[in-house]
Amino acid sequence: MKRKAVVTIGVFFVLVSLAACSSAAPLAAPESAATAGAESGSKETPAEAFDRECGSSSSLPRALEKPFASMGRSPKMVALLDGGFLIAGEREARALVQTPTRAVVVMRLDQEGTVAWEISLVHAAGRLAAKAIAETPDGGFAVLGLAELTREPRTYGWLTKLSADGKILWRTFFDATSGMDAEKTDRFVPKLAPYVFDRLEISGTARFVLSGKGAGAATAEIDSIGALGKVTPGGSSETAADGDPAAQLMDGEKAVVATLKAEELGRSCLKLRVLDVDGKLRAEEPLAAETQPGDRASIAAVGAYKVAVAFADVGALVLVVFQTER
Repeated sequence: MKRKAVVTIGVFFVLVSLAACSSAAPLAAPESAATAGAESGSKETPAEAFDRECGSSSSLPRALEKPFASMGRSPKMVALLDGGFLIAGEREARALVQTPTRAVVVMRLDQEGTVAWEISLVHAAGRLAAKAIAETPDGGFAVLGLAELTREPRTYGWLTKLSADGKILWRTFFDATSGMDAEKTDRFVPKLAPYVFDRLEISGTARFVLSGKGAGAATAEIDSIGALGKVTPGGSSETAADGDPAAQLMDGEKAVVATLKAEELGRSCLKLRVLDVDGKLRAEEPLAAETQPGDRASIAAVGAYKVAVAFADVGALVLVVFQTER
């Protein structure tokens, strides 16, 4: 009987103790508190998740990285046969009048990223853009551009031929106000807008082919001295720069400059992504951490296992050459 009474009393005290604990403020066990803290600490905000994604890297080696003065939000770049680079973009230009003006600037770099020469091609009060650039068979260069003037107003496109040392050899203008070549408007699409010309091809040694897409687009041929030849109305879906800029690499791989966007934050960034022959992500590298609407990079394969990217970042032009070999 005594043992039974002791057991009964013990159970009673346990029940009383549990009741007292339940009437007080709930307390988390040390383990639970630690777990809760870890869970709250691992929860990312949208901004933190965006920063992490834009900053993640697969550590592709950088063979070259050089900053330059800003050349607009969408610079054009091509890799040259001698291992150097040609870059075109726009900058603010000094003028004799108070009206702000812009200038299209072309810069020639050697393999080490050293500036060999630089030239301003077009000055205007309004919007300027280099639409396409190319190396020509004679060792020179061709630049296709657009100018939208604010004072007149007037829009025109132009093609400039440069020598190997950066001298202007000739320029041909395409006036969108009166049509291409006002003396022969019957040969061309009425109100042809030159900004649809976003592609420049070199055909042989004596012909330049400009093309674009969209309503009123055309394909135009220009000879080696800048004279306008045949113009074919209509464009092609393959001639405009759609989608992310990309370059074909060795072994069927492809490098792409992807724009990552966080719509709810109003932010975007640029990343270089290397895709294998099956289209699967093999490597990636951060480029511009903060971009603006309309920002667009240029990309080009350099030799067998390198890729060059030119882009705008924090008010500067940046050229980076990555090693892509496995």
